[in-house]
Amino acid sequence: MSMALVQPPALGWRFGFLWILATAVGALVGPALAFPVNLALVALLGVTAPVPGTPIEQALILTADGMGASMLFVGLGMGFAQWLLLHRYLKHSEGWILATGIAMLLAGLFRSSFPPDINPALIGPLTIPAGAILLAVCQWFVLRGRVPHAEWWVIICIAGWVPTLAASMIFGYLQFSSESPLALVVIVIGTILPFIVAAAGMVWLLRQTTLPSPAAA
Repeated sequence: MSMALVQPPALGWRFGFLWILATAVGALVGPALAFPVNLALVALLGVTAPVPGTPIEQALILTADGMGASMLFVGLGMGFAQWLLLHRYLKHSEGWILATGIAMLLAGLFRSSFPPDINPALIGPLTIPAGAILLAVCQWFVLRGRVPHAEWWVIICIAGWVPTLAASMIFGYLQFSSESPLALVVIVIGTILPFIVAAAGMVWLLRQTTLPSPAAA
């Protein structure tokens, strides 16, 4: 009698596509949940947006700019959507939701710490690597000890954002308008590409997690 290793089912392109879709949908749903929280922060705690206006207008600005509670809810939305897929292969992985939320919250606080007169060309080169490192490390705490080669998740996530960082630096140097068609195309690609890299990396990592099953020698 020997032990055969059985791969978890449905780990391939379909899982990768669903991971990308879950990440995108979660990131879009998050701000919708953040808006009422931002409105409460403005109305009850006196939190202000960089641009003056009514409480609703300021809450909208905070939400659109990823400030206030916005990034926390973006992270929670992403984490929950990803967890719906992840928990089928990694039991008791609810911490993934909180880890993703905390990472995005810290990234948002880092962005909020910039002075109002900061050069816009510096925002991307500063926030992209910080956000990538925070997200990768926080999620790694959930994977470590449970997924073989979990440390590769940090490298994979950061590597996925390198092209986006390079594009941000080039656009900042050349002073491209963010409203130009070329800039919009690069922004879309630069946003989706890290999702694709992360999806491929998660498929690879989960494939390393095998389940023992008895089989006749």
